[in-house]
Formats: sequence, structure tokens, C-alpha cells
Amino acid sequence: MKKIIVTVFIFVVFLTALGRAEELLGKCVGVADGDTCTILIAGNESRRIRFYGIDAPESGQDFGKKAKEYCSNLIFGKEIKVIGLDTDKYGRTVGKVYVDGKYVNLEMVKAGLAWHYAYYSPNEYDLADAEKEARRNKLGLWIQPNPMEPREYRRSNNHQMVPVDRTKIKIEGPFWVSKSGKIHNKYCEIWNKVKDKTLTNFPVGENCKACGGAGKRTEN
Repeated sequence: MKKIIVTVFIFVVFLTALGRAEELLGKCVGVADGDTCTILIAGNESRRIRFYGIDAPESGQDFGKKAKEYCSNLIFGKEIKVIGLDTDKYGRTVGKVYVDGKYVNLEMVKAGLAWHYAYYSPNEYDLADAEKEARRNKLGLWIQPNPMEPREYRRSNNHQMVPVDRTKIKIEGPFWVSKSGKIHNKYCEIWNKVKDKTLTNFPVGENCKACGGAGKRTEN
């Protein structure tokens, strides 16, 4: 009986998520960089798209131009499908982009021309695996010994850090546990710099002081 209830619950959550998604069909008329484009949909309406789950190098970074060129070759001038999942603070539709049967977000990461943006999409394991494979094979930007993440690049150029107000968020999993036993959550500014870490929903260890880790859910 419990299994049936759990299955029904998961199915309902899945349907709810689908209900929030927006499917867009349109022609790509512009590519700003490796993770942003513009499409024209029905009625000649222009929509800016930010690729969900990935972060490509900025134009001023190494491989920034290469990422834009690669993305352009994939989608510019073509009819693409976007599964819109959210809208960011700039009014862009954040979504999954498809063209010619390919998942473009994933293709960018597989080519070594974008990071898996785990900060906002921790459960996108296909993107995470693709990044690991690109790193292992030193593809694209991974030929560099220590490439800077675009998020860090943007901060360094703005000369300021934007702290997360943790009094307004609920700490939820999954969490990352470092080899030393420190627990980090998805709002952490440190976890992505940790090389050896494990993803889990049931963390055991010491909470990171910067992000609060798993809060009271931690068992020391």
C-alpha cells in the first residue's frame, strides 16, 4: 500500500511540474553566448532564452568566443524547441533547448564549452556526468589547468560578492559532503571549489559555516 501511495505522489509531482513548463517553438535569430539565445515564436514575438542547468564562459573569458561559435553552429537559423522552466531576473525564459533531436544544453557541456550549473540544477545528473567526462578527456576549456567558472568571473569583475539571505530560504537537499566531512548546501559559495565530494540527501558530518550545511538535519 505504501508503495502505491509513493508512486501516486511521484506521479502527481511529475504532472505538476509539467503543468508549470512552457513549450516554445521558434527560429533562433540570435546567439549572445554559449548559453543564451533569442528566438522568434508565433506572431513574430521575440523571446530571450537562457539555457537551463549550464553556464558557458563569458565573452571576456578563455573559450568564450569558442562556446558562442559552437552554440551558433548548433542552433542559429534553425527551428528549435524550448521547454521553459522558469523566468530569470532579466526576464529571460530559462529552459531546456532542443534542435534536430539533440539536447543543446547537454551538447555544450559534452563539448567542454560549458559547466554544469549545479548551483541551480543539482539534480541534473546527465549534465553532471557530461562535465566529468569532458574534464577527464580535457575537452574544450578543460584543457586549461584551472579554468575559472563564469559565476566567479562575473563576481570578480563586479568587485562584489552577493550574499544569500539564508533567513529567507529553506535548507533542502541534496547536499555535498567533502572528503573532510564538511556538509555544503546548494547556496554555498565554497562547495563548488571542493574537488572530492559526495552528493547525498542524508548527510552526516560537520556543517559548513558559510552556508549552514544541512542545519539541524546533520548528525555529528
